Amino acid sequence: MSTVRITVAIPVLNEAKWIEETLLAILAQGEDTPAFEALVMDGGSTDGTLEKVRRMAGSEPRIRLIPNPARIQSAALNIALDQARGEFFVRVDARTRIADDYLVRCIELLETGRAENVGGRMVPRGTTPMGEAIALATSSRFGMGNSYFHYAKEEREVDTVYLGAWRRDTLRALGGFDEEAHANEDYELNIRLREAGGRILLSPKIRSVYLPREDWPGLRRQYSRYGRWKAWTLWKHPSSLRIRQAVPPLFLLTLVLGILLSPFAPLAAAATAALAALYAGVVLLAAALTAFPSEPRHFLRLLLVFPTIHLCWGAGLWSEIVRIASRRRVPPRRSPARAR
Repeated sequence: MSTVRITVAIPVLNEAKWIEETLLAILAQGEDTPAFEALVMDGGSTDGTLEKVRRMAGSEPRIRLIPNPARIQSAALNIALDQARGEFFVRVDARTRIADDYLVRCIELLETGRAENVGGRMVPRGTTPMGEAIALATSSRFGMGNSYFHYAKEEREVDTVYLGAWRRDTLRALGGFDEEAHANEDYELNIRLREAGGRILLSPKIRSVYLPREDWPGLRRQYSRYGRWKAWTLWKHPSSLRIRQAVPPLFLLTLVLGILLSPFAPLAAAATAALAALYAGVVLLAAALTAFPSEPRHFLRLLLVFPTIHLCWGAGLWSEIVRIASRRRVPPRRSPARAR
């Protein structure tokens, strides 16, 4: 077997529905792709994921199945980093289908020396009617703010990318992923990378498809979780706050305070009603512009999806801020480097 140049890391937990297609897309890389290994770190799946990975690994030596006792993604990625044989380290999530030139594109861009982390656009593709509406919402500026990797059309330097590809030694020098983070671990690592002088480059030529949540409860849980762990990241790195991240929680806070003050202050009641009406009007307009003329059947779903993304993210962030503050425990500015 040729010397492995690329380690592809795939954290999984109960992804039986998707894992085979994900691994097949990785194995389908073009003939000009350098030798690679695919490490699947399983966090204790009980839905058949393990059996499917073992079956594929039995006939494909490039696949290795590794247990992840901590279950969370950050720990999975650090396990892969410890065991990586490749010079390059590429993350792929179980709900992602990478293009057949994905690895080549990542390595070519890293080898130019223009960036320490590279990635492409996050292109969602729903598998249910609600999933299709979620895909539309998460590809729009109203849904995602100015998070460029959701709708990128040209190459540029950014603050974060979808998934990511690095030289292995770059990640090891940073101490790996912070295992206090149960989500948002990629953005937190990118903060440390940029503070160390690293650059992050997004290229639309690095192509993949992401399969979003399929129903409303899944979307609600996802964005509440994202909000909670964004609060943790901001507590640890306050200067990393972006306007797109501040708007949903500030809107929600203003709305809640207005509702609480309304019985005692008529002006507050009027202002709150006006704010709610303004947001409702903007949601209606954004849903119409997103759904028409090509996807009119998703208009009503978007009226639910947009507020769910914004309000659940904001509520998750505030709930975590309250929890952290009540414990009076400030996360460390830096996690200790992992032993290698």
